[in-house]
Amino acid sequence: MSALPRDDQAECAVLEAVMNTPGALETVRPFLAVDAFDNPDRRKLYDAAVALMDSGAEADASAIVARLRDRGEPWENLRLTLRGITDGAHSAYWEQNARRLSELHQVREIARTGQALWAKATSNVGDPATFVADAKVQLVGVLDHRQANDDAGSLRDSMREQLENMQAAARVGHGGLLGPTTGIDKLDRLLCGLRGTKLIVVAARPGHGKTALGAGIVISACDVEDRSVGAFIASAEMGRGELVLRMAASEALVDARRALQGALVSEDWAR
Repeated sequence: MSALPRDDQAECAVLEAVMNTPGALETVRPFLAVDAFDNPDRRKLYDAAVALMDSGAEADASAIVARLRDRGEPWENLRLTLRGITDGAHSAYWEQNARRLSELHQVREIARTGQALWAKATSNVGDPATFVADAKVQLVGVLDHRQANDDAGSLRDSMREQLENMQAAARVGHGGLLGPTTGIDKLDRLLCGLRGTKLIVVAARPGHGKTALGAGIVISACDVEDRSVGAFIASAEMGRGELVLRMAASEALVDARRALQGALVSEDWAR
């Protein structure tokens, strides 16, 4: 059976940058797992660097080696591994190499999961429905691993983002909006405008105006004079035509139900 894919040159390039390029470890740490290094000796080096960074210490080459020596790692092993990294071709594209290592790690995890499922399916599959359900859970877990890594960030990154938000709010001033308007003043004051990464759930009984409210917010946010803002609408209940009708009714301030029933009067048509 062929070996699972790995990239020794990429591993060396990333470690060389981690040990010698300021900011490299902080850049790759959020998405590059320790297990992404298939070579066990290089994996130990990266693990030591991550441990140092998480403890707030400098993670340069000497500190990494010292930490591994403290763990009882033989110097000869370290020397040979470091020589291999030093002798490898230096690459300015260490971040791209780090992302490649992350992708290869996912490939290996998918392959190993598939091998385990194959072994079970060809030996004692048991209840087919249970096997399929378990297989889905395992595969989804592996496929979601990259998204989890991409979403994971350090506390420092989160704090920096929040500070930038507070600075933006200070520049706008009291009562200013940090995102597109909802079109409703009281709602804007509560939300400070529509901001990215924020999920807003509108709940009410049927027929109480949820769709009309959403349509009004979309129209207000997507100002025709500002082409930088767009919206995507998905509905499990209404077709495109009915949604457009409701948005038009909301903008014209007419009753959408009367429009659907063909009961609009001349004053409504004028709007």
